Amino acid sequence: MKEIELLIRGEKIILTNDRALYWPDTHTLILSDLHLGKSAHFRKHGIAVPQAVNQKDLQRLNRLFSRYETRRILVVGDLIHAGINSDLGYFKEWMDPAHQWILVKGNHDRMSNDLFQSIGVSVVVNKWKEGPFLFTHEMEMDPNYFCIAGHLHPGKEVQIGLKRSMSFPTFVINDGALILPAYSEFTGLDCKEHLKRASYYVLVEDELLKF
Repeated sequence: MKEIELLIRGEKIILTNDRALYWPDTHTLILSDLHLGKSAHFRKHGIAVPQAVNQKDLQRLNRLFSRYETRRILVVGDLIHAGINSDLGYFKEWMDPAHQWILVKGNHDRMSNDLFQSIGVSVVVNKWKEGPFLFTHEMEMDPNYFCIAGHLHPGKEVQIGLKRSMSFPTFVINDGALILPAYSEFTGLDCKEHLKRASYYVLVEDELLKF
């Protein structure tokens, strides 16, 4: 597993090539846009998407748990895609009760707070402030905090040959904010410039490259 350590306002965070970051001092994994149940939502509407899509995302989380001492998982939006569906049961069985789950609700998190609570997920509406960080789904600049957000599914177009380029998921970071890549592989990429004067940490296969 590749990782890059950054110091942000006195706090060390670790970017991983598994589309998540780790905050060591609080034993917290931070990620966004899992969109669990999206494959079931598509199947419900007649589009053949295998359930293995979600299972692969959760297997990557298991790999992160084995590498980093994790007590909390903080999801900055879009944990469950749409509402209740057949993939929710698999997720509930997979969850380890030793982990505390915190969700900052995103635009796709449409289940009630009580239902999230019933599967072991604590819900925070709109934002979560801790230490120097402001965690939101959609980016919100605040001079008193460093914002960590998701929602945009950021990508970076990388030249891989004389006449060929490909787009890859990326962390986007500047002095005031960090935008997380979508954790789920079953998402598109938006390669616009989301932050001014930003650095890009791009997930190219098993690497994590700075641009």
